[in-house]
Amino acid sequence: AYVQTIMSMPGIGMITSLAIKANSISHSLWVVR
Repeated sequence: AYVQTIMSMPGIGMITSLAIKANSISHSLWVVR
């Protein structure tokens, strides 16, 4: 359901996916430190 909601809204889905990627990258950087 969550993925379908994002797919139905391309612009918001793109921003959301970028935010999730940035969040995971920053989290991994904190773990490395």
